[in-house]
Amino acid sequence: MQRLLETGAELFTVLVELLATIALAGIGLSAERVGAAALATDTAMALWFTYIGLVALAGALLVTQNRLAPRVRAALA
Repeated sequence: MQRLLETGAELFTVLVELLATIALAGIGLSAERVGAAALATDTAMALWFTYIGLVALAGALLVTQNRLAPRVRAALA
């Protein structure tokens, strides 16, 4: 029973981190797209959205590299 609870908790943690990665990547890509579209009209707003998109994409990368990938590797080993 204890092993089952540990496995369930580990699976839940991996799923939450996976959803966080997907959400950050989606926000980042959306912000980058809005920034590219706003480039023709408002340069300051375009740069702001591009910056926010870059930060969100970097966050997705860091969550994947530092938290998600090691947990998945450990689970598959």
